[in-house]
Amino acid sequence: MLFNPILANYSVTMWKDVLFSCCALFLIVRLYSLLFHGEKKHIGRTLLVACLLLTFLRSNGFMVVGATLLVLFVIEPDLRKKVAAVGAAVLCAFLVVQGPLLSIMGVQKGHFSESVGIPLQQIAATVHKGGHINEEQEEFINRVLPMETMRDSYNPQTPNPIKFHESFDDAFLAEHKIEFLVTWASMLPDNLGIYVKAWIDETQGYWNPGFPSWLVTNSTLYEQAPRDYLGFDWDPGFLAQKLIAALPVPFSSGTLIWAVAALVFVGCVGLEKKKRTRCLVCVMPLIALLATLFVAAPAVGDYRYIFAFNLALPFVLPIAGLVKAGRPKA
Repeated sequence: MLFNPILANYSVTMWKDVLFSCCALFLIVRLYSLLFHGEKKHIGRTLLVACLLLTFLRSNGFMVVGATLLVLFVIEPDLRKKVAAVGAAVLCAFLVVQGPLLSIMGVQKGHFSESVGIPLQQIAATVHKGGHINEEQEEFINRVLPMETMRDSYNPQTPNPIKFHESFDDAFLAEHKIEFLVTWASMLPDNLGIYVKAWIDETQGYWNPGFPSWLVTNSTLYEQAPRDYLGFDWDPGFLAQKLIAALPVPFSSGTLIWAVAALVFVGCVGLEKKKRTRCLVCVMPLIALLATLFVAAPAVGDYRYIFAFNLALPFVLPIAGLVKAGRPKA
């Protein structure tokens, strides 16, 4: 924490993203010990626990887990029975929790709009910029949110002003998922330039080095100014803001992702194909996490969404170094 003030801030921040990122790191390390050290003891239980936590801690967790298990299943034939069992257990738990259990407990499910942030932004950008929209498409869009309201609410860096607008019909969108995707796809050919620009505006925080990132919240759970136990006012976001101002490139989501990618590349250079593939399997949770953000980023470059990369950074190169040194048994 002394050399990484982000960790200091996040250690006292009550975000599920922090726990999600810790679970992602645990899964990465467990995959390494499994694939390179052959440590299969309790592998089914540890994989299941990690995958269940990732699945329920964040809305994109199920996709991250699914992609990781699928790749592991394909790459490692000897582990297919255990991986299939873990995958089946996660799927059953997901269906039970997301279905009857949440309904019985009166807990509201996540909205479909959360999983289609980028397509929603691209449609909104087309409306905002006066792109080509036919009558059928216009009729559907107006059912989701009146086009005039969508035009005025569009923010190129986040779909939140649209998703959380009081006139946004989340129920209608959830009941017409296929129609929404068909409408989005049918608008693509005539508005390709707008779609590409909207995607760039919404995702550039995760691939553009030095793009400003929102690092940490500045308030407590009750939106009050923080105060420490000694009675002195303390703003956890003050240091983060100073860091961004002084060092915009290092403390950027885009820079962090490229740094991890570079370390993975350096670590894989010179490895035989099987070991190189296994290294990529180890970081599959990070690859899948980034892929979900490219499809449904809730905001441009928020650091908490890719905090797992921060935690994994010190482990990526040493893991590859151990592989090259011949330390692994498998």
